[in-house]
Amino acid sequence: MIPPIPLEIIDIIIEEVSSRDDKKCHDLQSCALACRNFLNPSQRRIFRSIILFATSWSTDSSTSIESYLRFQDTLNSSPHIALYIHKFALIERKKNPLFINLPSFSGTLAMLENIMILSLNFYPNYDWNDVAPQSQQALFTVLSSSKLEFLGLSGIRSLPLISAECIRKIPDVSMSDITFDPKVQVQDSQYMTSQSNWPEGRHLKSLYLDEADLIQPFLDGISPPHCRLETLTLQSVNDFPVAVNVMKKHTSYLTTLIFVTPPMSDTTQEVENNLRKLDILDIGTLCNLQTIQISVHLFGDEDPAPFKYCTRILNKARNENDIQKVIIHLNTRNLSALVQSDKLIWKELDQLLSEHRFSKLREVYFAVHASGSVQPSEYVLNGPKLPLWNYLPRLYERGVLKANDMLTLQV
Repeated sequence: MIPPIPLEIIDIIIEEVSSRDDKKCHDLQSCALACRNFLNPSQRRIFRSIILFATSWSTDSSTSIESYLRFQDTLNSSPHIALYIHKFALIERKKNPLFINLPSFSGTLAMLENIMILSLNFYPNYDWNDVAPQSQQALFTVLSSSKLEFLGLSGIRSLPLISAECIRKIPDVSMSDITFDPKVQVQDSQYMTSQSNWPEGRHLKSLYLDEADLIQPFLDGISPPHCRLETLTLQSVNDFPVAVNVMKKHTSYLTTLIFVTPPMSDTTQEVENNLRKLDILDIGTLCNLQTIQISVHLFGDEDPAPFKYCTRILNKARNENDIQKVIIHLNTRNLSALVQSDKLIWKELDQLLSEHRFSKLREVYFAVHASGSVQPSEYVLNGPKLPLWNYLPRLYERGVLKANDMLTLQV
């Protein structure tokens, strides 16, 4: 008689299967049917991440609802599966709420006791009052979970300000197209937890800002000790005035600043106006800042504006900072323009990152994302057509330039 395989070995086998990108779900389904001991480990991987879509252009409402109802039937017949769900994402691209207002949706959320990642994405924007009351209460229950590690919210207007009490307890938060309204009342406040019940050791550590002025009431309530921001992502130069106030409260904690600029098809005057908005930044006060990441878009022909943004932001660093890593991500539709850009701009960047204030620099990453008719074999970072070793000689000699294999192409 063949001895049974130890459960630890089975778990390793199933984890290896789940790590495969190709036909992963199909292989896990086959494993689940292989034998009883393979069932639960396979189900844990199959249902680890659930994403529900409702779009007006790819799927009609009846098909979307049918898919959701099959998922709901699965949970009702096998409630233990809900405990395996760690990530739950709801994406609606319809004029009126679909999934979130189904009578059974609140029950689905209530079953997600082990959820760690929650993402709700709506377009066009929904008003909070358009959400069914039972779904509102279910959402508050999930937001109050001490297991929730990431929250992504997009496209909800007039969230009750009291919901910020829950959101500020979540370590990683990303919000876009969100507004908070202090006038909106919560019908049942039993799901809300007060600041006096703040979980020990649990703080908001990472925040992504989009249209910061829209979520100003939320930001006004962010203050130590309940918030220790380590990573701050800024989507627009218009957010910088708000960001400055946030930075002042968290100078002892911020270690990573990420700047994401919109596509640059602006006029020269608009670019200069945006550059002036950078002047209010005071990175030098962030004594523990270690990483600066800048993502810029180059859509014009030989347009130096992205490099100007990079140098203007990096010029804000001071000797007091402890910058160890700089990441520059360039998005372009014209890779040849990027390669042929004025060498003086590259030289300025090279000199800047070689100054004493960047003496602790250990890594400089360049990532280029190019779209269009480009042959990958023609453009390789540090290759003949994009010789960063020649454009950035000082960084190359220091051994901090990390650019190989960082070029990604979308043809």
